[in-house]
Amino acid sequence: MALGSRNDQHDRVLAPEPSDAMRLAEGADRVLRTLDTAAMAVSALSIVAMTALVSLEVILRATLGASTLIASEFAGYLLVSTVYLGLAWTFRCGGFIRVEVVHGALKGTLLRLVNVVIAAIATATLLVYSYYLVRFVSQNMATGVTSIYVSRTPLWIPQLAMPLGAGLLTLTMAAHTVRSAALLLGFAAADDKAAHFAAEQAAGPL
Repeated sequence: MALGSRNDQHDRVLAPEPSDAMRLAEGADRVLRTLDTAAMAVSALSIVAMTALVSLEVILRATLGASTLIASEFAGYLLVSTVYLGLAWTFRCGGFIRVEVVHGALKGTLLRLVNVVIAAIATATLLVYSYYLVRFVSQNMATGVTSIYVSRTPLWIPQLAMPLGAGLLTLTMAAHTVRSAALLLGFAAADDKAAHFAAEQAAGPL
């Protein structure tokens, strides 16, 4: 028992205390994870709403020969919401497609380095993509563009899901880049490395 106690104390002495920067990064990641989950909830609700709207349209046409006149339009808007608002959560859960031919052959430091490089490139690409989505939606808001359907919906309203979803994915990818860099440089604690390795095997860099 004494030996076990000494080993525990030795481990605690050797274990590095998390820095203020690491605590801040972990707190920011928890907030981001909450936002990703909330966006995914809206994405799931969009699927439910789209299913209900299309079902209502089918029932009306089959029984009364009538139409909502907005089913196809709003189903399209809800589809955009489903896709974009679910991106960040899907990435966190390892739902993105990954090419294993090269990635599966790498190990150790080289694998971690490749993960950092790919994640950094993906983050930069998403920043540019998100920027142009914001510009696109802002222009439609400024010009007051509306849909060609009977509802005359201002298009910037359903389009808001695009920059929001892309922005969340950009932040999530940036957080992944930071975690990968911390692992590569040895800043992550042993428990963090084990957790990151498990997540890495599930999700990969892309």
